[in-house]
Order: sequence, then C-alpha cells, then structure tokens
Amino acid sequence: MTSDFESFYDALQLGFQRRYRDGLAFSATYTWARNQSTNVAPWDSNVIERFDAANDVRHRVVVTATYELPFGRSRTGLMGALLGNWQVNGVAIWQSGLPFDITNATARSNTGGSDRPNLVGDPGLENRTVEQWFNTVAFEPQPANTIGEAMVERNLLHGPSRSHVDLSLFKTLPLGDTMRLQLRVEAFNVFNNASFGNPNGALGSAAFGQITSTIGTPRQMQFAAKFLF
Repeated sequence: MTSDFESFYDALQLGFQRRYRDGLAFSATYTWARNQSTNVAPWDSNVIERFDAANDVRHRVVVTATYELPFGRSRTGLMGALLGNWQVNGVAIWQSGLPFDITNATARSNTGGSDRPNLVGDPGLENRTVEQWFNTVAFEPQPANTIGEAMVERNLLHGPSRSHVDLSLFKTLPLGDTMRLQLRVEAFNVFNNASFGNPNGALGSAAFGQITSTIGTPRQMQFAAKFLF
C-alpha cells in the first residue's frame, strides 16, 4: 500500500468553563482552523492540487449552559411539586461556511474530466445575497480545448455561515429514594433560523452564483419522559 495524497489540519482552540455551582454550569469554545487536502486534478492525473477540504470550517463557536431554576426549592406539598426541580438547558452553535468549487457547466478542456474557468477579477462581494453570493463576472470560460492560463483554484470560495440554538426544559419528579421521573420539553432550532446551502458554482448554468437550497431542519419540538433508577 502507498500514500498518494495528504491532509493538513491546523487549529487554535480556546475554551472557557464555569464548573457546576449554585445550579449553573456554563461553557464556551471557539475554534479557528484550516483543513486542506491534496488530490489529482480532474483533467490530468499527473497534476496534484492542494486545496481547502470539503469540511474546512474556519471558525466555530459553541456555547452550552445548564441552569437549575431556584424558585420552588424550599416549598413543600403541591406547590413544591409544581414549582421545584426545573432545569433549563441550552446549546448555541455558529460556524462559518463550507468551501465550494467553481467549475464549467460543460467541460472545455476536452480531456475527459471536468475543468474550471479562468479567474479574471475579484470574486468577492461586499453585500452578498442568496440571489448573488459572489461576483459572477470574475469568471470566464477558457478557450475551447485548453486548460486555461488563469484557472480558478479548487474550492476557492466559502458558502454562508450556519447557526442554530437548541433549548430544553426538564422537570424531575422524585419517586422514592432511588428513582426519578424526568419530563422533558425539547426544542431544536428554537428561533427557526434558516441555514442556506452553498451557491451554484457551475459557470454557464442559469443559477450560477445563486443559493437555491437550505440545509438542516426548521424548528422542531418534542416531549419525552425518562425514568431514572
């Protein structure tokens, strides 16, 4: 067996943690990273390219918290059963977008594989929208039957960022000395944030530069019961 290609991952990770105290636990992490790979060019197996890997996430922030609500702890009887032993949990995640490739909708190199157009301008936009995520006029097809002298790099651009917040509310009911019943209300993507997919990167397509899909799920809620013993 031989090794043909390589992966490169470099990252800075920062974290803060508040250990459980007075009913509250809290943590926050930030990762700044770059993930690259090598592979053959689609039009020539003798050409090795180094590019941002498909799962290259430059920035990622995760915040989690658990809090046992203080009210009702000292109450007894029916009020204690209704107001006591509530717990709120939350997790918030934000990450930058994933890379995507710019290709010719119809290959022009005539080598049997896909190819990419020439980069002739700045692909960045100051105000990006789902209708136009990058500067589409920064790319133009190379002359037929050629590779192109200013070919765009593989996975040059990154798509939109993604975020969501999940929350849950737990109620614990003691059942004797060793058993408990936990009632749960859980909400995923509680603010119903839309996370968009990568734009169309095929030069020559009518939707070139447009985002036409979403990823992830809309707001979802569920109710559950958990028996602990």
